[in-house]
Amino acid sequence: MNLQHFQEHGYQLLPNVIDRGVIERLLEFLAADADDALTLLMADLRIRRMEELAAKVDETFARPDFESVPKDQRLVMSGHFPLETRLSRTLWMVPKLPRVREVVEEALKHAELYMHLPPSARFVLPHNKHAAVPAHQDVSYNQPMSDFVTLWVPLVPIDDACGGIDVFEGSGQPVERLDDRSQKFWLNGVVTEGFNRKHCTMDVGDALLLNKWIVHESHANVSKRIRFSIDFRFFSGRDASSKHLLDMQTWKVIEPGRKVVAA
Repeated sequence: MNLQHFQEHGYQLLPNVIDRGVIERLLEFLAADADDALTLLMADLRIRRMEELAAKVDETFARPDFESVPKDQRLVMSGHFPLETRLSRTLWMVPKLPRVREVVEEALKHAELYMHLPPSARFVLPHNKHAAVPAHQDVSYNQPMSDFVTLWVPLVPIDDACGGIDVFEGSGQPVERLDDRSQKFWLNGVVTEGFNRKHCTMDVGDALLLNKWIVHESHANVSKRIRFSIDFRFFSGRDASSKHLLDMQTWKVIEPGRKVVAA
């Protein structure tokens, strides 16, 4: 696959790179888990209708004792799936696709591939601003990896209402703020002045390839649909990670510090 745009600009939209059948299976799997998690959250917050949830989340985030809210509730409010969901081998269907491997090999210029564990599966409720990641570079959230690329895979159509990812064209220099954690879940946003913002609308089956430096942020979901997506982080045999990883040659999980960096 020709990745010239990725090499020159730090990102590239990849049409029809994910099999529709894989998308359907992943959506069914994650939607069921999200339904369970949201049912429990609404019971904890003492509300009965999904339409009330965004306002209740706003109210909860504004509480001075927000940090005392149980962690599992806070994670669901910010659109994170439980760890056991993200560690499921069901998510491995994407890295096992030949077209995905072709893309990642070309992006990293290496045939020995690894995937960071766990992938970042997320859901964004309509009008839940607290699930939106401010402008950032992926390197800021993935310091354990020396080098990597991100493949963002939406499981629903991404239009201007549902929202997806805004990239800031022309960015890509090391301007991350690793020490600013004033937000409750996210790093404080990096400066985006002078860059052209582009919202990447996508069809089911498309994916977005990002390098570790390109600045991007979540686009608001103002539709009536939940946005489901998965972030996969890949790196090559030349690089290392201090976290668990998936060996894409043997499909075995490698514990931290066990991978040998290729010469």
